[in-house]
This record gives sequence, C-alpha cells and structure tokens, in this order.
Amino acid sequence: MRRLLTILLLLLPFALYGLWVREQLPELDKDAGPLAALPLLGRVLPALLILCLLVVFILRHRILPRWGQKVAEKLYMGSYFPDEDSLVRLVAEIEASKDEAKLADLAVLVRSDPHRLRGWQELSRLQMESFHNVPAALDALTEGAESVKDIQDRALLYYRAAKLIEQEMPDRPDRAKRMYERAAAFSETVYGKMALKHLD
Repeated sequence: MRRLLTILLLLLPFALYGLWVREQLPELDKDAGPLAALPLLGRVLPALLILCLLVVFILRHRILPRWGQKVAEKLYMGSYFPDEDSLVRLVAEIEASKDEAKLADLAVLVRSDPHRLRGWQELSRLQMESFHNVPAALDALTEGAESVKDIQDRALLYYRAAKLIEQEMPDRPDRAKRMYERAAAFSETVYGKMALKHLD
C-alpha cells in the first residue's frame, strides 16, 4: 500500500499538469498562426519548470532516501566487508573481543541512525548471542520497533520480540501476546499477518 501511495504521489504532478495544459488548448485558434501560441507558451513553460522542481523535490526527499535505505539494507546482509561500514565494523569487534563495555558504543551508534533496521537487529543479536542478556536484547527490539519508520520493519521487530519472549520467558505469555498484538497492528505487512495467526 505504501509503495502504491509513493507511485501515486510521483504521478500526481504530471496528471495535474496534463489536465491544466488540456484546459489551455481551447484558447488556440487554428487560423490565428503560430504567434498566437506565444501567450500560451508563456504560461505552459513556467508551469513545466515548476513541475520539474516539484518532481525533483519529491524524488530527493521522499522516494530516493527510502529506496536507498532499502537497497543498503539488502547489500549489508551479505556483500559488505566490515571495513566499509562503522556499524558492521563495531559489531565484528564486539563479537571478536567479547567486550561487553563496547555495547554502549554500539547503542550510541545505533541511536544515531534510529531508522536503520540493521542496527537494532545487530544490537539485539549481540546482547542475546554473545552476552545472554535477554532483557537487553528485548529492549533493543522494542526500542527499535518504536524508532524505525517503515511499517514492515516495525512489524518485524515486534514479531521478533514476541518470539524472543516465547523462547526465553515462557512464563510470560501475556507479554508475548502484547508484542504479537503490536505486530498485528500492521496487518498489511508480512510479519503483521504472521502475528495475527498467533492471536487466533
């Protein structure tokens, strides 16, 4: 649904411009000669310039940042070397050294770019796998879910929080249910649909 709205947002200026130009065409008299079109061009060309600027603004501030983040996340899943990314490099250092004190540095780095899904995933994973700190791992997932913008990412983090509670806190089914409910609130997403199945 979000992708459809993005596409419609990009096409809307073209549609409006096309309708406006169509309204101007009846002013042209076929027998009046080419000079008669000059007043119309004087209105159409500035409007075209405004259209181009509007499209560039939409692309720059709404579409390209989101697409760039998604592409980067896909690349980071396997093709980046640690030296190429500060987050990946720090995660590798913590895994190698088992230095729990460095988790504070990682948390600061993750919060400096709170919309990046990968950061919250790595922070939670390290807390759980390297230091067996279930509460901290859960906190990273829930804080991340409240910080990321994309609803797919939010649903994913809430769903993983629910799974973590089920596996590590089996005596807290009520808490796991609340996380599933939060994920299910984004019922149009993959993980939202998966969460709904746990609430049936």
